[in-house]
Amino acid sequence: MGRHLRRALLFFLSLFWLIVTSNQAPFPEKRAPITTLSPYIPIPPAPPLSKMEKGTPQFLPESNFTPPKPAKPRPTSPLYYPDHPPYLVIIMDDMAFRWETRQIQKLGLLLIPSFFPPTPRHPETPKLARQFQFYMVHLPLEAKGYPTPEEGTLKVTDPYLKIRERIHQLKLLFPRARFYNNHTGSTFTKNLPAMEKLFRGLKFYGLGFIDSRTTPDTKGAIVAERYKIPFYQRRVFLDNVRNVGEILKNYQRALKIAQREGFAIVICHPTKATFSFFKKYREYIQDTANLIPPEKLKEISPTLK
Repeated sequence: MGRHLRRALLFFLSLFWLIVTSNQAPFPEKRAPITTLSPYIPIPPAPPLSKMEKGTPQFLPESNFTPPKPAKPRPTSPLYYPDHPPYLVIIMDDMAFRWETRQIQKLGLLLIPSFFPPTPRHPETPKLARQFQFYMVHLPLEAKGYPTPEEGTLKVTDPYLKIRERIHQLKLLFPRARFYNNHTGSTFTKNLPAMEKLFRGLKFYGLGFIDSRTTPDTKGAIVAERYKIPFYQRRVFLDNVRNVGEILKNYQRALKIAQREGFAIVICHPTKATFSFFKKYREYIQDTANLIPPEKLKEISPTLK
C-alpha cells in the first residue's frame, strides 16, 4: 500500500510542476547585443547602413581637393551695424564634472559647455548636459604625442562603421547637441580620409562640426565643403595662458575679429583663472558682445555659412 501511495504522490507532483512551468520558454530568448560607453550607460547598437550610405562615393585623393575660398562679408549684413555689439560664441571645452557646471551656472553668461563622452572617470556627463539648453559634445580624436588620450578616442585607422557607431552612441547620450568639436586631434584632423569618414557620419545624423584647429593643417574646411554640413572654426583660444590679464587680451582680440568678420568662435577651459576672468569682467562682457550658441549663427545672417 505504501508503494502505491508514493507513486501517486510523485505523479501529482510531476503534474503540478508541468502546470507551473508550462508558460515558460524552455530556452532563454536571444537578444541583440548591447554595447556601452561606460559601465553605467548601456547603448543599443546602431542601425545597419542605409542605401544612401552604401552609395556614398569612395574617398577622393587629396590632390583633387582645393580649399574653398572664404566668403567675403557683405556690408549690408546686420552684423556690421556700428552700434551693434559683435557676436561671440564662447565654448568651454573639457567639461566633465559637476563643480564645473555649477561654476558656469553661477556666472549668468551664455557660455556653451562642450562635454566629454562618459567614461568611468567622468560617467555623469550626459546627465550634466541636460541642465543646459545649449551644449556640445567634445569628441576625442587622435593626436600626436598626447600621453593621456581619452577612452574611446577615434583614430585615423578606424573604419567608417566604427566611427558611425560612435556617433550613434553619442547622439543617444546627448540628444540635444547639434554641434561637436574635437578634443585634441592634431593627427586625425589633418588626415583627409579620416575626416571624410567623420563628416560622413556627422551628416548622416544631421550634426555640425566646429574645428578646434589643434593643427594648422586641418582638413575640416575642405571636407565640410564637400559634405555640406554646418561647419565653423575656432578663431581664438581664450586661456592658452592661464592668467586673467592675458585672458582679457585674448578676449579683446576676439572682439576685434568679430567686429571685422561679424562673429568669432572662442574656446576656453574650466580653469581657476578662466572662471576668475568671467567673474571679474562679467558686466564688461555683457556690454561689449552678444553671446550666442552656434545654432544661431545661421539665423543671424544668410551671408554666414
